[in-house]
Amino acid sequence: MRWRTGRDWSAESCPISPPPNGEIFFPPVILTGVRSEMQLMREETFGPVVPLAEFATEEEVLAAANGTPYGLAAYVFTRDAARAKRCAEQLHFGHVALNSGTGPIAEAPFAE
Repeated sequence: MRWRTGRDWSAESCPISPPPNGEIFFPPVILTGVRSEMQLMREETFGPVVPLAEFATEEEVLAAANGTPYGLAAYVFTRDAARAKRCAEQLHFGHVALNSGTGPIAEAPFAE
């Protein structure tokens, strides 16, 4: 796993606390090489962190997404309209956005 914030970190040396200089600001981070067994992929992260994981098949992606106890929102980005429809129909989330990072509006009703 690598941190992309100007400095590379290995999975073993990733800091899980604020930087040692005493600052409380944690800069936005994109992590590459993330694996499904990592804590970051099993727990909800409240921070400016984007984990990027590679998958071999669409089925593998859907299984990983639906394998979490969290299900508020999911986001599908693709140029393939048929794939977007297939994925949206198979994701078990309260909100599924297609090619958009925006969430539902506060006035939208949610139901199971």
